[in-house]
Formats: sequence, C-alpha cells, structure tokens
Amino acid sequence: MLPFYIFTLLYFAHVQQPTAAQITAPWEVNALRAIRGSLSDPNGFLNSWNRGDPCVANWTRVICYNVTAKDDGYFHVQELQLLRLGLSGTLAPELGQLSRMKIMDFMWNKITGSIPKEVGNITSLELLLVNGNQLTGSLPEEIGFLPNLNRIQIDQNNISGPIPKSFANLNKTKHFHMNNNSLSGQIPPELSRLPSLVHMLLDNNNLSGYLPPELAQLPKLLIIQLDNNNFSGSSIPPSYGNITTLLKLSLRNCSLEGPAPDVSGIPQLGYLDVSWNQLTGPIPSGQLASNITTIDFSHNRLNGSIPASFSGLPNLQRLSLDNNNLDGSVPSDVWRNIDFSGNRSLILDFQNNALTNLSNPLTPPANVTIMLSGNPVCQSQNQLNIAQYCQSAPEVNPGGGSIDNSTLCAPCATDLPLESVLKAPNPCSCGVPLYVDYRLKSPGFWDFVPYEAQFQEYLSSGLFLNSYQLEVTTFMWEEGPRLKMTLKLFPNNTILFNSGEVQRLRYMFTGWLIADSDIFGPYELINFDPGWYEKGSTKKSLSTGAIVGIVIAAFAAAAVLSSLITLILLRRRSRQFSKKRTAKRIPMKIDGVKDFTFEELSNCTNDFSLSRLAPLPDTEGSAPGHVSTVVKGTPGYLDPEYFLTHKLTDKSDVYSLGVVFLELLTGMQPISHGKNLVREVVAANQSGMILSVVDLRMGALPGECVERFAALGLRCCRDETDARPSMAEVVRELEAIWQMTPDTDGVPSESVAMDPTHTPASSSTATGSRMGHDQYDMSTSDVSGSNLLSGVVPSINPR
Repeated sequence: MLPFYIFTLLYFAHVQQPTAAQITAPWEVNALRAIRGSLSDPNGFLNSWNRGDPCVANWTRVICYNVTAKDDGYFHVQELQLLRLGLSGTLAPELGQLSRMKIMDFMWNKITGSIPKEVGNITSLELLLVNGNQLTGSLPEEIGFLPNLNRIQIDQNNISGPIPKSFANLNKTKHFHMNNNSLSGQIPPELSRLPSLVHMLLDNNNLSGYLPPELAQLPKLLIIQLDNNNFSGSSIPPSYGNITTLLKLSLRNCSLEGPAPDVSGIPQLGYLDVSWNQLTGPIPSGQLASNITTIDFSHNRLNGSIPASFSGLPNLQRLSLDNNNLDGSVPSDVWRNIDFSGNRSLILDFQNNALTNLSNPLTPPANVTIMLSGNPVCQSQNQLNIAQYCQSAPEVNPGGGSIDNSTLCAPCATDLPLESVLKAPNPCSCGVPLYVDYRLKSPGFWDFVPYEAQFQEYLSSGLFLNSYQLEVTTFMWEEGPRLKMTLKLFPNNTILFNSGEVQRLRYMFTGWLIADSDIFGPYELINFDPGWYEKGSTKKSLSTGAIVGIVIAAFAAAAVLSSLITLILLRRRSRQFSKKRTAKRIPMKIDGVKDFTFEELSNCTNDFSLSRLAPLPDTEGSAPGHVSTVVKGTPGYLDPEYFLTHKLTDKSDVYSLGVVFLELLTGMQPISHGKNLVREVVAANQSGMILSVVDLRMGALPGECVERFAALGLRCCRDETDARPSMAEVVRELEAIWQMTPDTDGVPSESVAMDPTHTPASSSTATGSRMGHDQYDMSTSDVSGSNLLSGVVPSINPR
C-alpha cells in the first residue's frame, strides 16, 4: 500500500494551483454598470452590482461562464436573469458589449424606451426575453442577424413599426412571440425562408396587407395565431390547407373575405378559429382531423348546410356556427363517438342561422349543450320538443377552477409552511411546496378540465418529477384565449426540496427546457416563487472546478493521512518487535506465576485493537440498545461487510471514499432522517431518476462526466467487496473524469439532455457553461432576490 500512496502524493504534487488574476472582462464590467445605471431598482435587488467583480463576487442575477476564455483570459457574462424584479428605466445600449451572452431576460418589469439596436451585436444570444414591459419604438433590423437566436419574446409591450425583413435570416429561431403589441404593416413573405420556425404568434397587433401564401412553405410550422389584426380585402390563402405540420390555425377578427378554408388536408389539426370575419360561401365538407377540439366559423356570412363531417369527431369540445346564413337541418349525431366520461362536455352553438328542421329527434347526452335560438326551426319548438334548446343563451365561455384541499386531510404541523400532498404514495403526507405562476399562450383546446390529468403528467414528466408532486391549484382563462394557472411543486417522499433541486426546477422554467406539447402549446413563466426556500438559497454555491478540486483535495488528504498512519503503524510494530526480541534474550522465571501469551490476553479482553463504544446508529440510522465494540467513526461511511466479519480491508476504504463521492454528487449526508445515502442513490439510479438527486451546486457539467462520476461512486459502494475498484483504479478514473471536464480549450462536452434527441451545444470561446436552451445543465440559477453563482474555476490540469 505504501508505494501506492507515495505515487498518489507525487501525482497530486504536480497539480497546478488556481491563478489569482481571473476576473471579468473589463468592458463587460463597464457595460453592466451602465445597464445598472439605466435602471431604477426600488427593491434593491441589484445592490450587489455596486461592489466587487461580477463573476468573482457573484452579482445578483448575473450568471457567468465557469471558465475563462482562451482568447483573452477573462470571465464573460453568460446570462442576465432579471425576471420580475420591479425594475423600471430603459435598456442600455451597452447590452451589446455582452457579446457572449446567451440569455437576456428582462421579463415582467416596467421597463420603457426601445430595444437598443446594439443587441444585434450579441451574436451568441439564444433567448431574447423582454415580454411584459412597457417598451415602445420599433424592432431593430440588427436583431435579424443573430445567428443563434432561438426565441424572440417581446409580447405584451407597445412596440410599433413593421416586422423587419432581416428576420428572414434567423435560421435557428423557433419562436416568434410578438403578440399584444402595435406592430403594423405587411407580414414579410420572406419569413417563409425560416427553416426552424414552429410558433408564429402575432395576434393583437395592427398588421395589415395580405396573408402571405408563402408561409405554407415553412417546413416545421405548428401554430399560426394572427387574431385581431386588419387584413381587410384579403382572403385566406388556399395553400394554408396544405400545411401538413399545422396544429392550430387562428385568424379570428382579421377582416378577412372570400371562402372558408378547406383544412381537410391537415392531418393533425386540433384547433380552427376563423370567426368574426366576412367569409362567404359554404363550409367545406371534407373530413377533419380526428383530434380536433375546437371549430369556430361564427360571425361570418356563410351559407349552405352544416356538413356531416362535423359528426363523429371524438375529441370535439366546441362547434360554433352561430351568426351565419346556414340553412337545412339541425344535425342530430354530432356527439357520436365522443366519450363523455371525466367531466367532458360539448357545446353546439347554431344560433341565428336559417335552420328549418331536424334531421332526427334530438336526444343528446346530458353533457351536450345545444343552442338554436334565432332559427326558424324554433317556431315549432313545442311540436319538435326542442323548447329547451331555443331559449336565448348568453355566450358560453369555459370557466376557471380551483382545488380546495383544506377539508380532505388533517392539518399539517405549523413549524414549517407545510401543505398536504393528496396524491402522494402516503396519502395526506406533508411537504413545503414551490409556487409557480404559469400560462399556456396558445392551447389547443377549449375546455381544460378533461385535460387536467394529462397536463399534470406532461409537465411533471418534463420536470423529471413524479405526477403526484405537481398540483394545479387554480386556473383561469384570459383573453387570447390563454390559460393562466398557479402550480404547486412538492418534494418527493420528504418534507423539503434540497437547494439543488430548487435551482434545477427554476432553471427548467427560465431556460425553456420543458418540451412543448402539441395539445398544450407554448408556455410562459410569469413567476417562480421559492417562498420559504428563499431563506436557504442565499448560500453561495460551488462551481464545477471547485467541486472537482474538493474531490481531488479530499482524496489527496485521505492519501496523506493513510500514508502517515501506515508509517506510524510500521514504526510501532518495529518497536514492538524489537522489545520482544530483547525480552527473549533475558530469561526470567518466577515460580507460581503463569505465563500468558498475547493471543491469550487478547481473547480475554475482547481484542486490544478495538475500543468499547457507546451505542451508535446502524446503516439505517437506528441505534442498538447494547454496547458494541465497533470501529470508531460515522456509521454512514462504514463498510457494511464489517458488521459481518468485523474486519476492515483496503476495499473498506474504497467504500468510505465512495460515500464521500455520493455526498459531493448529491449534497446529502450519509445518514439523514433514517435514510441511507447509498441506498437512496442506488434506488434513484435503478429507477432512471439519477438526475433528481444531483446537487446543482456542482455547476455546469458534461453529461458523460456526471454519469461516470456517479457510476464511480456507486461502484465504490457495492456490497460485494470484490466488485469494488481498487484505489489505483479510482485514481485512474478520477483522472479520466477530470480530463473530461471543460477547460480553457473552448471545446464543450455534450451536456445531460432533457430531450434525448438534442444536439450538443455549439462551441464558444468561453465554455464550461450552461448549455443551449434545449439542453439540460447543472449550473446554479438562484432564486429571486439572491445572488447567482458565476462559477469561478481554478486552472487545474492533470499530469
């Protein structure tokens, strides 16, 4: 063993020490100060911006790359996460000097002025998030030349002027969220060149001109939402009926003329709304997609009969044909093939048309609402037994809802803000929840109630939680229609989330890492409220390099300590051997006195090498009621084999080191609240939920690095001693893992992905960072009002 420890010490002697000159790029420091100077911060959230270095001193909501850039040796700003801080003022032109920033988030503040054209200099920018402010002015042409931009989110401002034609150059942009502004002019036909666009949300603006037929050429388009614009004199291009990828087409109140669109060629269309226009002619009779939930042709000038293709659609929730000139018979089997279990309902609004008779007597299920007021058929309502359907009815809108758990479970303890978790495996268990205000911006349904369980499954899965950990407490429809809701997130089988899990969940929302759903559409984060957890989240976190350094330092310390102990034991044994040899050379015999050998004395005294201890907890955390002679130390680190053999070997040291590795990986204690760390991690690994126990204070990590480090810790903690690696193998594996961590060569590794189909993040001159918006990453993203980790990593290289 001694040569191995000497080798280990020599190895660590070659490890370089951190450099002392690692600071943020001076021009970025000046830019941040200018940005701070242009903002008003009445709540004092940005007070830390007045002292120290942004990346070294961890300025609030400033997130930096974890390593210095190779080309200039400085740290650089990666994200500004200024969501909902109550800021006012303007956006400084100096934002353009943060040229390596990926996320620019000023959502839900009170910022005025315009978006500075200098934003076009931030070539690494992926998320431009300024929605929910009071911005004015026009969109800068320069934004159209950002090669990595994924999302433009400027909705709910007062931005005016045309959509720049330069936006046709945004080859990586998937989301145009520009609704609720004052944009005007023609939609540029050039936007049809965008290869990645999936969501075009331009509703509630002042757009005019014609609808470009070329938009049908967009290869990945899922949603067209252009409600409440003014395309007077224009018609709906027939080519829109050939957008085979389309899930939602919403053109409500756009002053459109001409025939109703034939959308029978769109195989997955789930939502169609062309109401409040001046469409004429008959409704196309082609068969619609079976997953359609909403059909709204109301308030037009359509004539002819109601197509038979509207019957037998199994997911239909609302069919609105009111206020047209439709004639013929009232269909009597629209609800055919619909399963009305689970509070499902169907609204059929045929009011104010020219319907004269019934195709068959109306015998709808109880959950079907039929409205016939204003049709000639109601003149014979008594004879046809339809009086209940001929009453004047106000417009029916889906309602909101709330869940009251107060009477279903006994009250939780009051020492913490505990709430009942109704659907937990242990019903009515208690936990401290996180609160999230969340909004669906373009849902593909009219009534949320039948989709509530599906939504909980979708979102909990996207967050890597169990379904019972997520609860929709309230939901409310808003103008759009948009669906706003309040969510509770509960910890898994425990009272509290650990700090790393809070950080991970927050970044899942703020980094838009939750995959979009065909039925639920795009979402937006309104607020992430850590509540009680905010008190514990102000502790400074450690970067990737610091964590790796701690691992290496701990191993080095263990090696040094083991070497010293080995030398002391060898020296002690040498002295004992010398004394024995001296004693043998001196014959001594006393009559009547028995000689005892060392082995005889040892058997009589329970072994001199062990100490008699007071009761200690076992590996499950339970304390025995008897006095035992086990090795001193924390039971959580002790090799389980010892309790059977009462022997410690080299592989026992490996087990203890493995527990240390799992501590660093999870941030948990070896034994806590009766739970054994090793068994918890093994269970998480076997269930495929290993990411749920990773402590995000480790910073941004390559995915393979995380997997190999976790695997190493688990191998060290195997119950079978022969299955554990040797110390030499542990050193080699640590060295290999260290070489995989991002260094200053500017080549990032692939990060652990939420979506298995993701691609690696693009290279950057400053790396070791959070990866792209659609990849998973372990960087710290602090909660409202606290400091965020910049991630300072020493320049440590293996031999």
